[in-house]
Amino acid sequence: MVLVPAAEVVMVEAHGERLTITTRDQRRHTILYRLKNLEERLDPGQFVRLGRGLIVNFSAIERFVTDRAGTSTVVLNNGQTLKMSRMQTVRLRRLLQDVLK
Repeated sequence: MVLVPAAEVVMVEAHGERLTITTRDQRRHTILYRLKNLEERLDPGQFVRLGRGLIVNFSAIERFVTDRAGTSTVVLNNGQTLKMSRMQTVRLRRLLQDVLK
């Protein structure tokens, strides 16, 4: 068993009930757990859902770019790019507005 502090988690990707947790040092850990259940246990001020099967640590986001269709691409500090759903784009904007107030 490996304990991974939440602050070290960059993202959690779901493949059914198999979750892949990627850490800041690019290590990957796989667990059997539902993403929905894990999301409930994570701090919503620290983690944001980017889509149906993806949660990202807010501090790992370098920037995000929205296209004309309303979808966004998120760029992480490590250079990785991830697509975000339109619904989650709206939620992230609201979260950013609340943080920047």
